[in-house]
Amino acid sequence: MDLLSATLSPSVTIVGHVCIDENRADDDSAVDEPNVDSLGRGGSGDGTNASSGSGETRRSAGSPAVFMAPQFSRNSVDDVSVLAPYADDFPSLGAGLDFLNPPQAGTTMLYRNIIEGGLRRQECQASAAAEPVPLNEAISARLASTDILVVAPLLPTFTADYVRQLAGGVPSHAVTILIAQGYLRDVTDDAVVVKRAFSEHAEILPLFDLVVFSDEDISDALVVARNWSGLYPRVRFVVTQNSAGATIFSAGSATHVAAHPIDTVGQAIGTGDVFSAEFALSYFHSGDAVAAVAEANVAAADFIVRSAVRAAAV
Repeated sequence: MDLLSATLSPSVTIVGHVCIDENRADDDSAVDEPNVDSLGRGGSGDGTNASSGSGETRRSAGSPAVFMAPQFSRNSVDDVSVLAPYADDFPSLGAGLDFLNPPQAGTTMLYRNIIEGGLRRQECQASAAAEPVPLNEAISARLASTDILVVAPLLPTFTADYVRQLAGGVPSHAVTILIAQGYLRDVTDDAVVVKRAFSEHAEILPLFDLVVFSDEDISDALVVARNWSGLYPRVRFVVTQNSAGATIFSAGSATHVAAHPIDTVGQAIGTGDVFSAEFALSYFHSGDAVAAVAEANVAAADFIVRSAVRAAAV
């Protein structure tokens, strides 16, 4: 990275989806903000306030942007804007996101998270509201001044053409990162969230500098990441592995980075999103992907500890 990237506070644009979460957990699975998750990471259905137990259901703002924006802010990055479809029912949930677009008619996409015995099953309602926001002159101007572009869909509704417009609209120095989870799942006709094959990977993955996904998102994640890194050698792929840390792949070669040790037992929804925000920011400043993963692991561990402290205070 050049000296400018190493010193400036970047402008960040997060393009993806937001959602409303309905979280319900049994007594053994419940943690207050954020909710316990068997994956120990973020993504769709990740709410800022989860059930406090006993089968209680609560609504909250969810999505990678909800967790990434505060993490950027913790690093004194305050110029963070979000482009995502949402309706009037979302802002009142208190996520405090700075949207580039106004609310649309109807309702915001809703994820229902039912956590029992530490395992989560998900349903998605109003998935028709997940169509990407069209780019206009103002949004194009924002992209043109963006230093870090985060693309974080919750469902595979962002076409390759749309992503090309996003990636092609940022300056040449900008770091582009894909949170790939949304391309790795779909919603059935009866609203159940299921895994899917990333059939359009050849068109989308080469558009990014960094791609992050969890070993829970896809079967044989490490094998897939190694294969993709061989196919797209310019892209650095990171597979998060919960308490095992993360593995980064570049041009077919793998480097494992151990998790930052903590005494806290359990994980927190949103950890993966915090990791991705810290990874993108560190990489923007240093250009060292391995060091950036190490810093992201520290940030993720800190988030888990802070979440456990909040939960214990309830």
